[in-house]
Amino acid sequence: MSSPSAKPAAWVFIQQRLIDIRSSIPSLMDSPGDGDELMSSRLAQCYHLVTAFIYSLAERSESMSEENDVELPYHPALLLRIREDMSNMCSLTMEYLSGRFEASEANKSIRRTPRGNKTVRFKSVHKDSLPKMAKDELVVHQLRMLSYWFQEDDSEVLRKEARSGLMKVCIGLYSEAGKHLRTFLSTIMEECWIPDEEGSS
Repeated sequence: MSSPSAKPAAWVFIQQRLIDIRSSIPSLMDSPGDGDELMSSRLAQCYHLVTAFIYSLAERSESMSEENDVELPYHPALLLRIREDMSNMCSLTMEYLSGRFEASEANKSIRRTPRGNKTVRFKSVHKDSLPKMAKDELVVHQLRMLSYWFQEDDSEVLRKEARSGLMKVCIGLYSEAGKHLRTFLSTIMEECWIPDEEGSS
C-alpha cells in the first residue's frame, strides 16, 4: 500500500475538481450575466467526473468484498480526506439546490436557506421556473452525484441536512423531471427518508 504522501494522479485530479466546485458555487450564486452559463457548464462536468470517481470507488469496494487479495485503491488517510472533502462539497451543493429551488419557486432574487444565518443571493439569471430548473444541466448533474454519494456514504449528518432542505427540492422537482432525473430524485429520497419506527420514537 502506498504512503499518504504518495498521492495518485486520479486522487489529485478529483481533489482539483472538488476545489473548483467549492470555490465556484458561491460565485455562481452571486454573479449574474453571461459568465454564469460558462461556469455552470464547467461545474456540470466537474460533478460528472466526481460521480464517475464515486462509481469507480464503489466498484473497487465491491471487488474487495469478493476477493480478499484486492488492495485498497488509496491509502486510508487519503480515503478519509476525500470523504471529508466530498461531504463538504455535498453540503454546499445541497445549500445551492435548496436556495435556488426556493428562488425559482417564489421567483424572488433573495431567499434565506434552511441552514440558518446564511443568505444565498440568486440574481435575475436564477429567476427561472421549476420546469427550467429540472432541465438545467448543472442541477441534473448535482442531483445525480448526490444520489450516488448517498448510496455509498452513511453519514447521518448529511442525511439530516438533506431532510431539512433537499427533500423539498426532490419533491418539488419530481413532477417536472424526466425519467433519468426522477431516478436520481427517488434514490435520494429513499436514502434520506426516516423510517416510520424512527420518526415515531
